[in-house]
Amino acid sequence: MAGHFMQRQLLLAGVLSLAFGLLACGAPAADKKEAAVAEAVPKNPPRGGAPVAVTLRLPEAMQEQVKQVAAGNKEGWTLRLSLVGVVPPADVDAGLRVFLNKEDASATTSVEDRHYAGTVSFFPKSDTPKPQTFALDLTRVVEKLGKEADFRAQGPLQVTLIVVPTREGAKIDKVAVPVEKVLLSVHEKGGKTGT
Repeated sequence: MAGHFMQRQLLLAGVLSLAFGLLACGAPAADKKEAAVAEAVPKNPPRGGAPVAVTLRLPEAMQEQVKQVAAGNKEGWTLRLSLVGVVPPADVDAGLRVFLNKEDASATTSVEDRHYAGTVSFFPKSDTPKPQTFALDLTRVVEKLGKEADFRAQGPLQVTLIVVPTREGAKIDKVAVPVEKVLLSVHEKGGKTGT
C-alpha cells in the first residue's frame, strides 16, 4: 500500500515538475498576436483651446477591423486610443478633450457630440510634471459613427486634441500640453490583441 502511495506521489511530482518547467522555459504562446497599431506625431502641442488635428493612417488589416466595428462589431474588437508622452500643465486646471473625425471641433464643441471620444484630466498637479500615457476606448464612438452613411472606415482617421479648462474660470489661453504621439490599437474580445 505504501508503495502505491509513493508511486502516485512521484507521478504527481513529475507532472508538476514538467508543468513548472514549461512555464519557466517559456512554453510556446498559443495564438498570441501582436496588436494592430497606427501612430502619428502631432506637429504642434495643443495650446490655448485651439484644436490640433492628428491624422492616423491605418494599415490595411486595421482598416478592415475598424470597418467591422463601424458595421456593428460582431467580432467584438476593442479600439484603444493612447496619448503617449503627455506632459500635464504645472499650475493650471486643464485637460485635453478628444474628438474623432470631427474637422470643425473646437473648445466649444459639446461633449454630447457623437464624435466626442473623451477628456483627459490631470490630477494631482505637480511643479515638475512628468510625461504620462492616457488611454481612451474608441469602440463605442466608432460604433455610433458607423451608423452614419458618411463615416470612413477606409483610409485615415482624424483625432482632434483640444486644451480645455477643467475648472470654471481657469485661464488656458497660454497653456500648452505637449503630446509625444497618438496611437490607435485594435484588441480582440477578452483582451487578446488583433492583427
